[in-house]
Amino acid sequence: MTDEVVLPKFPKSLGACIDKLYGLRAKRLAAQKKVDAMGSMETAYENHILNTFAKADLDGAKGKTATAGIKRQTIYAIKDWEEFTTFVAKTKQWDLMRKQAGSTACRERYENGEEIPGIEPIAKISLSLTKAGS
Repeated sequence: MTDEVVLPKFPKSLGACIDKLYGLRAKRLAAQKKVDAMGSMETAYENHILNTFAKADLDGAKGKTATAGIKRQTIYAIKDWEEFTTFVAKTKQWDLMRKQAGSTACRERYENGEEIPGIEPIAKISLSLTKAGS
């Protein structure tokens, strides 16, 4: 099986292409609702199994087709933003931070005429698609 994308034969008119895109998106969104519902069911089963493991003091169990086990992972949450950022700035351990500018804060500053060193606003172009007659 290949992951190669095969382009469709596009209709000749732009209007027909827009209508085809709208129909495809509607089908995808309907399918996504089903996928989201399945994801919710998966989450419910995962929570039930984890709660059952906890109550029974188990680290795992198996069925006829699958085995489940507890997977532990440590994540790091910032409990004091000011203390954390002061530490990073003082020690210059910038690798502790994600390298992404805050979109809202940057937009607000640029709208107020401020420039931010090292930041370049880039226009992202996308297509707006709505049902005709709406």
